[in-house]
Amino acid sequence: LPDGDVFLPMEEVTLVEGATEVYQAENGAGLVITSTANGFGGVVEVMTGINSDGEIVGVKVMNHSETPNLGTNAMTEEHLSQFV
Repeated sequence: LPDGDVFLPMEEVTLVEGATEVYQAENGAGLVITSTANGFGGVVEVMTGINSDGEIVGVKVMNHSETPNLGTNAMTEEHLSQFV
């Protein structure tokens, strides 16, 4: 979320299954959500930026154990940009 400044954890929020953390930009630019899901090689951790209009503005894989050059192909900028 490039327009965000300082991100503060939102602790009093009900998370959906898979969501692990939610941070809100202090300047009102939006939210950053960290979530996990099971991949073929184990847990995949993803961070998603959502602007104040509710639009996804970025997706980044933070941690994974997927097979190089196979499962990791889904983690390329080209693939992830389809969610923006």
